[in-house]
Amino acid sequence: MDASLSSNSRRGNKKVARRGRAGTDPVDLITVTEAGKMLRVSRRTIERMIARGILPFYELPVRGGIRFSRTEIEAFLDARHRDKV
Repeated sequence: MDASLSSNSRRGNKKVARRGRAGTDPVDLITVTEAGKMLRVSRRTIERMIARGILPFYELPVRGGIRFSRTEIEAFLDARHRDKV
C-alpha cells in the first residue's frame, strides 16, 4: 500500500497526505461543491452518495475535509450515461 494513502472504515474513503497521492495531481482533486455541479446534484445528495459508498472520496488529514478526484467523477458520469443508453 502507498505510504501516503490509507483506508478508512467508511467505504470509498481514502486519506490523502499533504503532498497528495503518487500520480494524483492536487489540481485534480475537487470539492464537494464542484462535484455537485459536475453531477448536477445538491450537496446533500453528494453526502448521501458518500454514505452509501457510491462515490469514492478522499479525506484531507488535518481538517478532515472531503475531496473527489475529477477523473473518478468523470468516470462515474460516463458509467451512469452508459447505463441509461
